[in-house]
Amino acid sequence: MNLVKKSILIFFILISISNLYAGVGLDNFEFLNKNNNRLLKGIILYPSDEKSDKTFAENIAFKGFEAKKNALIKKEKSPLIVFTHGTSGNWKNQSWLAAKLASIGYIVIAANHPGYTTGDSSASTVLKMWNQPKDVSFMLDSILKSKYKNFIDTDKIYTLGLSLGGYTSMALTGAKLDMKSLKSFCSKHDDISCRYFKKAYSILDNDFYKESSKDYKDERVKASIAIAPGLVPFMTNDSLKKIDKPVLVLGAEFDKNVPVKTQILPKVDSFSKSIIYGDIKDSSHFSFLQICKKGAKKILEEEDASFVCNDGNKKTRQTIHKEVYNKVVNFLNNL
Repeated sequence: MNLVKKSILIFFILISISNLYAGVGLDNFEFLNKNNNRLLKGIILYPSDEKSDKTFAENIAFKGFEAKKNALIKKEKSPLIVFTHGTSGNWKNQSWLAAKLASIGYIVIAANHPGYTTGDSSASTVLKMWNQPKDVSFMLDSILKSKYKNFIDTDKIYTLGLSLGGYTSMALTGAKLDMKSLKSFCSKHDDISCRYFKKAYSILDNDFYKESSKDYKDERVKASIAIAPGLVPFMTNDSLKKIDKPVLVLGAEFDKNVPVKTQILPKVDSFSKSIIYGDIKDSSHFSFLQICKKGAKKILEEEDASFVCNDGNKKTRQTIHKEVYNKVVNFLNNL
């Protein structure tokens, strides 16, 4: 190959790489659902030709991500992914993954969910899990009426959730609950989630069972991703068998909050053919959060929260994130 041809080839390779990893734009939003008076605050990340120039979601304990506030969005139709956080979590928790997906062409929206989020959660509010899928449906209503509506490919709307958000993601594609077995299950399994929910047994009445068992499927959601999903033991076998949308479920090998052996694997035989299950070896429930900075454990010890920086035995959180990203992108690319 002569020098001219080599130069042309290198040029097109560089163009392809720059298109593959675009800049990330960031916008803040507030959506008020007047029907239930729930105010959802969060961010929208999107692909942009403008270079990312600032770090967001960073603090003394966790690393953040790069984006450019109010950057111009790419003039094209993009898939939309709604991210949902777990118990006592917030929109920042999976922002590392959200930003990576935005950089390769996805629009991502994520909010703090009242009653479930950092500083605003309790066992009794978290156990009323139905508000999260309702929030997501309302977020879809809102963004599809917003200035972003012409940039969203409505045939490619997906959800991605962690822990409680994993339940939400599966509920939006058809999983339904029967919470009447909660007490008997937790009498046999003393995992962290059971210890937490035992604090809220007083709300387990007929109204609770009725609301929790409703169908929260949203037909606009074409596929979902559930990472270390909560409440799987209480998903009905019938609803799992009937799920006809692609679903990716990822478990964490050393998860003490949602142990794979007791909470996910017993249900795998009831998964429909459209549900893919895989586990992330040598990972914990919190391995899917942001990267912990050096010294973060010591800082978090003051709040008895150093456990959020614990992973498995040998893998680093960076390695786990790379594996999760690859599995998620491979799933999305095959839709």
